[in-house]
Amino acid sequence: MTFASPAERDEYIENNRGLVASRVLILNHGIFNEDLFQEGCVGLIVSIDRLNPEKGSPSTYMVSYIDGYIKKYKVRNNFGVNANYGLDYDDARSDAENLEAIVINKVFIEDLSEHLKENYEVLKLFGDGISMRQISRILGLSQSRINTIIKGAKAKHKANQYKM
Repeated sequence: MTFASPAERDEYIENNRGLVASRVLILNHGIFNEDLFQEGCVGLIVSIDRLNPEKGSPSTYMVSYIDGYIKKYKVRNNFGVNANYGLDYDDARSDAENLEAIVINKVFIEDLSEHLKENYEVLKLFGDGISMRQISRILGLSQSRINTIIKGAKAKHKANQYKM
């Protein structure tokens, strides 16, 4: 956005500081924080410098920059549960969802680990010259499963061979 003078630009920024303050309160659970306000002001200034009024509502554009700068600051500075104010319901639900995601990821990693271990054992034995029938007996897997693992490994090897 272009301004007639630097003073006009400064006035526009000053007039929109209330927008920054309201976004801080919204994004910080109703608690005002000076650091977040300053970071939001940086986002406001960047958005004003990049603003093209012909592309839509200036306030919508500014809010996206303000929110982005505030959220990045919170991530960089480990903003989380504020010990002075305790944990509200939204934070508790968020923590429960995060814990559930961690448990799901752990189960997934354990399953993947077992799968990779199985593949490793099959390929190691096959590489040592042991037949699929013998591998099947040793590992307790079907010959079809062993064949699938070996074919997959051969296909990956062939694909990687031509990437260089």
